[in-house]
Amino acid sequence: MKFLVTGASGLLGYGISEYLLEQGNDVIGTFNKNNSFIKNKNYTEIKVDIEKEDEIFSAYLNSVDVLVHCAYLTPSGMNNNNISNTEKNIKLGLRIIDFFLKSKCNRIVFISSASVYGENKKMISEDNYMKNDFLSAKYEYAAEKCFLEHILQKNISETKKEYIILRPTNIIGYYPDFINNKQLVPTIFRSIQNHISLEFDNANKHTRDFISSKDIGKAIYLLSKKDFDNETYTICSEINISIEALLEDVSKIFQKNVTYINNENDSKYIDLKYSCSKLKSKISWKPSASFGDEINNIYKRLYRFNNEQ
Repeated sequence: MKFLVTGASGLLGYGISEYLLEQGNDVIGTFNKNNSFIKNKNYTEIKVDIEKEDEIFSAYLNSVDVLVHCAYLTPSGMNNNNISNTEKNIKLGLRIIDFFLKSKCNRIVFISSASVYGENKKMISEDNYMKNDFLSAKYEYAAEKCFLEHILQKNISETKKEYIILRPTNIIGYYPDFINNKQLVPTIFRSIQNHISLEFDNANKHTRDFISSKDIGKAIYLLSKKDFDNETYTICSEINISIEALLEDVSKIFQKNVTYINNENDSKYIDLKYSCSKLKSKISWKPSASFGDEINNIYKRLYRFNNEQ
């Protein structure tokens, strides 16, 4: 099978591309700034500015079985809305959807985010989500994803094309530019390397559900072997880890303690629990990598990559 993965040099696209290639598929990966350094005879990488180079992207898109759209610009933090990045992500998402609808490719996997659920205190699944409620979303990133989901669903319903929307929780995985990412785990890595103290609210209580990028790739591979059903699926590990435990895991790998200040603040205490039972009823899938295993893999690959340059 042949896939086109947008953002193949990024946190999510890199892991997805690697997994699909490991299963013997052909992958075309797009990037805008940094290439992915993936070395595989079945991998083709193209540098393309989708806003300008319509014909190049369209030609490649017409040649594949499945489009996987995961290119996006990450906000600097979930509490720091970046409107500039949000505008760019929406424009890119709308362009991708438009290209897909006009192309010969009939199946798309659209990567959304579990942030669309907000801070729901119940076990979070697709059933307790206020559909297309992008106007009341707390964060720009969540609103952006809600909006693009809505546009995709509305426009594809008038065609014979098929989609699957995946809503991952906190993504973790290796990719060459990992250390410069502004998300939580890369920030912790940098703090150890640069001897910088960090500050957290409720590090012993605040938990997160982490899912490996390659486990998302595995789900996409298994889904692609079935008929797409125009459905939306949460994808997660269903295991929550506290920031305190996360810091301990990273400290063990570096063999250095993470210096941090913990502020007890119940008003900022979030403990969200997710379920991916709907996805598991569709395919025989479960996460392969534990959080500790993934952190160790990232550390080893970063060290190797930096010494190869």
